[in-house]
Amino acid sequence: MNRFSLPFALIVGGFAAKGAAIIAYGVFHPPELLTVLTTFDPVGFRFAEAALPIFFDLRGIAPPPAAPAVFEVLLAIGFAVQCFVLGIAITEGRRLLGKRVSSSPVT
Repeated sequence: MNRFSLPFALIVGGFAAKGAAIIAYGVFHPPELLTVLTTFDPVGFRFAEAALPIFFDLRGIAPPPAAPAVFEVLLAIGFAVQCFVLGIAITEGRRLLGKRVSSSPVT
């Protein structure tokens, strides 16, 4: 099995899941989904907040018209990166656990 197959599957799945949730929020506007998108994903939310000033000058009275859309894309990217790191951790944990199990003496 390729070392990065699980992390890449998780990054694609995470981006698709977060993207679907963002699209669902844009269409239906349920307040519970906004809580899920922001409160239960603090790392992705903070990533999007920190990366948004790279693309836009936010010192004005109102944000630029494209800022909310870019923020949503950055929110999905932040969650996908978290999924990728989780996939790497799982893969490395399996690899290390497999070495420890296979190197233990048989009695």
